[in-house]
Amino acid sequence: MITELIVNKAHCSGCGACYSSCPAEAIAMQPDEKGFAYPSVDDSKCISCGLCVKICESIGNKQITTQKAYAAFAKDDEIRKNSSSGGVFPLLAEKVLNKGGAVFGAAFNKDFGVEHICVENEEHLNLLRGSKYVQSDLRDTFKEAKSRLKKGQPVLFSGVPCQTAGLKAYLRKEYDNLYLVELVCHGTPSPAVWEKYVELMSKKGEPKRISFRMKDSSWRRFATLFLYKNNVAYLCEHRYDPFMKGFLSNLYLRPSCYFCRLKHNNRAGDITLGDFWGAERYVPEIDDDKGLSLVFVNTERGERLLNSILDKTTYKNLDEDVNALASMLNHSVELNPKSEKFYRDFFADQIQLIPIIEKYTKPNIKARCKSAIRTALDKLGLLDIARKIMKR
Repeated sequence: MITELIVNKAHCSGCGACYSSCPAEAIAMQPDEKGFAYPSVDDSKCISCGLCVKICESIGNKQITTQKAYAAFAKDDEIRKNSSSGGVFPLLAEKVLNKGGAVFGAAFNKDFGVEHICVENEEHLNLLRGSKYVQSDLRDTFKEAKSRLKKGQPVLFSGVPCQTAGLKAYLRKEYDNLYLVELVCHGTPSPAVWEKYVELMSKKGEPKRISFRMKDSSWRRFATLFLYKNNVAYLCEHRYDPFMKGFLSNLYLRPSCYFCRLKHNNRAGDITLGDFWGAERYVPEIDDDKGLSLVFVNTERGERLLNSILDKTTYKNLDEDVNALASMLNHSVELNPKSEKFYRDFFADQIQLIPIIEKYTKPNIKARCKSAIRTALDKLGLLDIARKIMKR
């Protein structure tokens, strides 16, 4: 039974592949106290077929090695400006839409929670653009994607690696008309923390727009935006915004993020997209601080899709070790030792969320030094060797 796999929550990413695949509809995805969704089994409906366990255990077992890597950005300045990095995703999505296809991705709902939706025209594609640093509710998008694929409609599904891998496991077969675009992922923060943060920030006014990745002044200095209906705006760089400080400090990530099964060569997507941090060292000739995408091509299908839009980009082939270009492809985030203390305080008094985050994200010189050393070793390709030595 699927519940046996999640006695330890580190095993469950919440992808919902088990829920979508259950022939008896005996599984529901229920949030825990931190807002993370986990499968709940109705034993009275369960027929003990074992399909949910089989699908869950298959996630992350098939290795796909990245074939090529590119630095790229959209030539259309408007597309690039309104994208988190270089604007490659909307170009890929537009290509599929122009074939009569459908595109699935994460969008804000009316309460600024995050859920996966399907769009079939460029007018609504804007809803899927921009980073959402909250785990999205996949709802029944796996089932909808399968229905469209079986009818022969091209489908592009974008999400974090565990979501794209979950869809692939649920489908249980290859579809030539499916394009999986996965995102380089730091981890997914608590929906309960995000919901409370939005509630507290809404005391300034009713939000009409929220963006995690405003880059008006500089691509490297991202800012969080709350734009209110009274035209008052909150704009704060990530290093100062409380929610982002907690997120980037790994203070309230999903337990499975600390033990991610989709690292190294465990790529589920045909294409992997991320921000090209360090572009000033590798491709200074095309780095203008307006946003640059790091694009990994993992399959021939992904290569065909990318090649079809390269003429709309400024790009450069990368000859470097592709795994060294994005450390989050190789290693899970480290558990913040203050995490449980944070949750203890958060559950005791959620109204004090912001002071609690500030309490547990105060600068730690020792931790910063360790982080700098890890970063330097990672860039030199020595991090894994150093970890093995430390374990001896």
